[in-house]
Amino acid sequence: MILSLAACVEEPDLPDEPSISFVSFSKDSLDQGPLVGDSVFVALDFADGDGDLGSEDESSIFFIDTRQDFVFSSFRMPELPEPGNDRAVQGTVTVKLLTTCCIDDMGNTCPTDDPSLTQDVIFEVYLVDRAGNESNRLTLPPLIIRCN
Repeated sequence: MILSLAACVEEPDLPDEPSISFVSFSKDSLDQGPLVGDSVFVALDFADGDGDLGSEDESSIFFIDTRQDFVFSSFRMPELPEPGNDRAVQGTVTVKLLTTCCIDDMGNTCPTDDPSLTQDVIFEVYLVDRAGNESNRLTLPPLIIRCN
């Protein structure tokens, strides 16, 4: 996992619940595979009024594969701001999301019957802060999975 963060130091007036918005994908398509092949970088803007984002022990960012409604991947963010400092934070987080598989009509994953096929995958993403507050659930634009 690659995780990069940027946060500002001035204190904006924000609610205690975190919020996120989509910034970009590094590309719009992936080759299917068993999690070790292709990948895409996903950039998200975040904000949290009481600054209790991140944890050394628990995941904070969750990606749901909407095709089968399951948590596909989760990531830990470093604690923001430094522990003991209760001020608002906002910035951009970039995560490396590994590829997934196409799913055929029978529910089989990574089918190879027709390498010319593609499939859209749509991820839903959200953050959870240390108090357990969940951010808005954000539906990302579709990524194209090449079923080759």
